[in-house]
Amino acid sequence: MATTIITPKGIIATTGTDRNRIRLHQSNNWLTTLTKTERGASMKIKTIKIKSVEQSLKEAVHAYNDTAHRRPVKLQHETFFASIAAARRVLTPSRITLLRTIKQQKPESIYELAKLIQRDFKNVSQDIVFLSALGLVDLEKPHGVRHQRKPVLLSNHICLDIAI
Repeated sequence: MATTIITPKGIIATTGTDRNRIRLHQSNNWLTTLTKTERGASMKIKTIKIKSVEQSLKEAVHAYNDTAHRRPVKLQHETFFASIAAARRVLTPSRITLLRTIKQQKPESIYELAKLIQRDFKNVSQDIVFLSALGLVDLEKPHGVRHQRKPVLLSNHICLDIAI
């Protein structure tokens, strides 16, 4: 069974009979639900772009000129780095372990997450706040007397988009 996801911006993705094959029609920073697996879980992809500072500055100047001439400017929320090395410094093995543990173990609090991966609570808390700022993790509001916040993944996959 084929599935096509259509949004106001156009077609995002089409899936074929092979549930693992996804053909992207439009490159978006934040792709919403693309397809369902056999178990019914949805797959969300967070795209992190790698582009040079020069390219970023050109885009900023272009947006500034459009604004100065009162032309509409498309607001874009992107996560990008100037180099692969910069992305690697941010997406460290310990932070990837945090993301995988949240996905697989679904801890109820940051404290429980720290215990699961046997790391200091303060360091785990700082990493979770940082990953939240990147748009990879969300902290749900507390549901009880204690102020425990539950870390929740916002995406199942991270995709690096490298501009050449």
